[in-house]
Amino acid sequence: MAADEKDDTIPYVVLMNIEEQYSLMPKSIAVPNGWKVVKEGTRAECGAYVNEVWTDMRPLSLRKHMAEFEERKRQQAAQAAMVEQAAAAEQQQAQSEPQQQAGAG
Repeated sequence: MAADEKDDTIPYVVLMNIEEQYSLMPKSIAVPNGWKVVKEGTRAECGAYVNEVWTDMRPLSLRKHMAEFEERKRQQAAQAAMVEQAAAAEQQQAQSEPQQQAGAG
C-alpha cells in the first residue's frame, strides 16, 4: 500500500490558532493548547480545505496592524490634501486683495 493510500484511510483534522494559521495532523493526536479543530476528513480533503481558506499567510495580528497603518496613511494623506487646499485658497485670496485695492483706488 502506498503512503498516499494509507493517508487517505487515516482521519485528519485541520487546526487553526488565534493568529488564523492552519495545521494538519492525524485526528488521533491530541489538539495542542491554543489550537482548535475547524475541519475533519481525509488528508487530501483537509489539505484542499487549507489551500482554499488560507490565502494570506500573514498572522492575523500582522494583517490588522498593516490595515491600521494603511488607514492612518490614508487619513494623513487626506489631511495633507486639505491643508494644501486651504493654503492654495489663502494664497489665491492674498493675490486677489491687492488687485481689488488697486481697482478701488
